[in-house]
Amino acid sequence: MVGLGAAPAILSLGALYWLPESPRILLRHGKKDAARVVLSKMYASASVDQLDGKLQLLSASVEQGREAGRDVPFLSRLLSTFTVATNRRALSASHSLRD
Repeated sequence: MVGLGAAPAILSLGALYWLPESPRILLRHGKKDAARVVLSKMYASASVDQLDGKLQLLSASVEQGREAGRDVPFLSRLLSTFTVATNRRALSASHSLRD
């Protein structure tokens, strides 16, 4: 009976093989053409102009994230996990889920 709770996780793990990579991750790795293919599958009824607009929006968002990451040192980001109240609450909530 206890093992039955593992069934959804096993099914999800099996289905993971067929999931496409995220367009945002593909753009982050410089694979713009692959991101366009994934977006065209996600938005099958979208026009080429709409897909190009979405791709440009995602590209701008990825670049903005990169710039934000460059401006803040790693140690500062690590410390913000514990010093910023929102991050601390998320950390404590994730910790309480483990127990």
